[in-house]
Amino acid sequence: SGRCVQCTPPCTKCSSDIFCSACAEGYLLKDNACNTQCTGNCLTCVDTPDTCLSCYEGNSLKGKTCQYCGSGCKTCEFQHDYAVCTSCLEGYYLEEGQCMQCSYECGTCFKYGSAFCFDCREGYFKLREFSFPAPYRGQCMECNNPQKGLVHCSECTSFCSDDALGYGGDCKFTCTNCDDGFYLSEDSKSCNDCDPSCKTCYGAGPNKCRTCHEGE
Repeated sequence: SGRCVQCTPPCTKCSSDIFCSACAEGYLLKDNACNTQCTGNCLTCVDTPDTCLSCYEGNSLKGKTCQYCGSGCKTCEFQHDYAVCTSCLEGYYLEEGQCMQCSYECGTCFKYGSAFCFDCREGYFKLREFSFPAPYRGQCMECNNPQKGLVHCSECTSFCSDDALGYGGDCKFTCTNCDDGFYLSEDSKSCNDCDPSCKTCYGAGPNKCRTCHEGE
């Protein structure tokens, strides 16, 4: 009829509604159809559901099956029966073929400890940044931080200038959100009390509530 008609999922390539020549990831092409899902952590499979061609993240081919790489591993290679990690999931770092968990403060890191973070997890900011032993590694601290003269800060950011990178200079800290019951000042330098009638607010006084306490 000259019309283009979409293949029926999970078929991704077809010449008619009953003749499929390619399937979406996770499905086996068999008898010109995609009726069977791959098994055993196979991302793609061939001939049978458990004969893998590729694997889901965190698994790697060992022969024709997908084997779990280990905690924190994103990709790995199997040397005999031993999994050697080649890259890690976010929040882990690679050390001698294993993925080790970063310090709690870090989003990503190259070594364990709050001073070895590349970036910080939510609720933390980079206090200072260094060029050695890894460029742009820094120290992460909590947003609610009396050391910076700011309490009740729940979310924050910091800007680290390359000019200060070589000697571990301090980064510029900015609070972006405050705990419930407090609002951020216009200069982003303090979290001030909301009116007692407000649960959350955007300024001083009873007319600047965002949300109210339960029952109000």
